[in-house]
Amino acid sequence: MMAFGVGGPSQCWSRDTEQAVKLYTYDLLARMLEGAIEQYVVLYELYGIVIELEYPSYIHDFYTLYWALDDLDLKWGDVEFSTHLHAANRSNINSIIDEVARNWIEAYTSP
Repeated sequence: MMAFGVGGPSQCWSRDTEQAVKLYTYDLLARMLEGAIEQYVVLYELYGIVIELEYPSYIHDFYTLYWALDDLDLKWGDVEFSTHLHAANRSNINSIIDEVARNWIEAYTSP
């Protein structure tokens, strides 16, 4: 667990923390795209990291995708569209998640 300094967490996170989070995100997304980890599990993990790090922009899309997937979860009955991601519906949410993951990996690995 990270220790917060006097100025709060936003003043303590270093570039090393950002790099570690990016490496972990890359690993999670790659394993998700291979089918080794379910989308919900990966998004829930990244959702927690986004909150812990005070909403960093480099992984914030996965926070939004977590809520979009949660909106469309079957437990909510007849909800057809996400209030968090208007382009998402039950028939395309999984492909949107995969596309965002592939794009993030491509951007992360590009020089």
